Formats: sequence, structure tokens, C-alpha cells
Amino acid sequence: MPPAGGRAFSVGDAFGYGWKKFTENIGPILIAMLVFMLIGAVIYGLQFFFQSLTTPETTVISGESGFVVQQSGGGFLAAIVSLIFSLVGFVWSYIVQAAFARGGLALTEGRKLELGELLTFDRILRIIGAGILLSIGVFIGILLCILPGLLVAFFGSFYVYFILDQNLGAIDSLKASFGFVKDNFGSLLLLLVLTMIAIFVGALLCGLGLFVAVPVCVIAQAYAYKVLRGQPVAA
Repeated sequence: MPPAGGRAFSVGDAFGYGWKKFTENIGPILIAMLVFMLIGAVIYGLQFFFQSLTTPETTVISGESGFVVQQSGGGFLAAIVSLIFSLVGFVWSYIVQAAFARGGLALTEGRKLELGELLTFDRILRIIGAGILLSIGVFIGILLCILPGLLVAFFGSFYVYFILDQNLGAIDSLKASFGFVKDNFGSLLLLLVLTMIAIFVGALLCGLGLFVAVPVCVIAQAYAYKVLRGQPVAA
């Protein structure tokens, strides 16, 4: 049954819509992805650089009783640098996740992609909070024979959309995502399976295929969120 007031949903239509919007906005999409990659490379490059400066020096001395390893300096400072960059990388990963969702929502609403809108801290604390709660649930589920953890990850996969589109809090967004996936389990499971296949194939093409597979799948997911909730999508 189609959602009240909306169109009938099919996974084929979702991917077709994703491809259509990708080809219509290929320039801004690829520029945004390259910017994400560049910023990420700078963050992890700086982390490697500063850790190499603060890593303890290791000296191996050959003595009568065998090899002796000595370390000198930098241990505590290296730990602080590693912690700082780990936090920066952690926050950056959620900014990118939110940016993809923002972009998908913008295209389904007929708006242009703007880097300033994609790379913003707006509601990022709620997104991080919900992400941490979801990660805890996934970890506990993984301990319970793996499958429960995968189900938790699947049911919570739309929380970012509810925070951005409905302005919900961290816990409420997770509840909304769980209810949304439960009500549309079959369609969203098929969407997930085909998304994983598309990204796998894209990765096989020397990674270059990901520049197509990822945005198409993200737009398809945003389309599913809109249509299955009975909201209009831009042609």
C-alpha cells in the first residue's frame, strides 16, 4: 500500500531516482565528495605527522644476554596527540555522515547542493549523541551472537534523517528510526541489500566506482525516507 497522501514505493524507483539526481547534479556532488576526501586526508595526514614527531625513540642494543630494547621520550605527549586527533576524526566522521544525509534531503526537496549547508555543525551534537547510543546498542547486540547487533544497526540507520528533517532529539530520532524501519521492513531490507551490492561493485572498480555508487545510494535512501513517510519528492 502506498503511504497516505504519497506515491507507491519501489526499490527500483529509489535507485532510478538516485541515478537521475546524480546525473543532474554530478558536478556539485563530485566536488563535495572531493572536498570531504581532502579534509579527511589533511586530518589523518596531520595526525600521522605529529605522532611521528612525538613517538618515543626506540633503540635496540645487542648485549651478552640478547637484544635489549630501550625507549626514550615522547610517550605521554604522543598519547595526548593521538587522543586529540582521534576526537577530531570521530567528530569529522559524523559531520560527513550528516553531510550525505543533508545532501540527499536537499536533492529530494529540489534544492541545490551548497557546501556551506553540507559542512555545518548544526545539530551535530544530537547526531553524535544518537550515534553513540546506537553504537552501544550495536556492540551489545554483537556480543549476543552478532545478528542482534546487525539488526540494531539496520533499525537505527535512519536516525540522522529524523534529526535533520524533523528536528528530533537523539533518543526520539532513534525511536522514530526503529518504528520507521519496522513499518517498512521488507522494502528497506531490499534497499539495504542492493546498496551493499552497489557499493561493493563500486569498490571493485579501483574505488572510483564509489564516486557514483555512494551518492546514488544515499539519494535512494533519502528518497525512501521521503516516500515511505508520505512526503513529496522533487521531480
